[in-house]
Amino acid sequence: MFIIEPQGHECAPKELRGVYKMIQKELGFVPPHLELFATIDKAALIEFIAYQQSMIHHPAIDAALLPFLRLYIAHKEQRTYCQVFNAKLLRSKNISETLIANINIEEIPVAKKQRILAQEVVTALYDTSVFTVENITKLEALGFSHNDFFDLLSYCCNFISKSKMIEIYLTKKCT
Repeated sequence: MFIIEPQGHECAPKELRGVYKMIQKELGFVPPHLELFATIDKAALIEFIAYQQSMIHHPAIDAALLPFLRLYIAHKEQRTYCQVFNAKLLRSKNISETLIANINIEEIPVAKKQRILAQEVVTALYDTSVFTVENITKLEALGFSHNDFFDLLSYCCNFISKSKMIEIYLTKKCT
């Protein structure tokens, strides 16, 4: 799957076992890309997991929004591995195949204000020329702070970075 062999979670050093247990509890399994991250940089994996947990428990951002945004971005960025992974995650939450296959931020099953936040983040990511103070004002009117928007924007930028790293390490066939 990857061009280097990830260290399996069953052989993890003691310092990572707790992290792997938390991942196992949250997802029901330890994804191969997290084993890859652990193999390359254990400290970065621990930091990554802490960051994910902080976003899952964000006071203003619905955690249910996150896998939809990741799937949407994975499609936009053509990150095959992340498309498959996030689609599988959404299927496990009984999300329809139609929505997964045709991911549209305007149709995700979260509260309307969360959808609007997601739409504004996507606008900021993919069409910065039209993102203005009016977009921020719209979010403030919904009760979001600058920090809330910044946190979700940062989360999405971080996902773009990490998904690119995963794609780089995927096994490619020689031609």
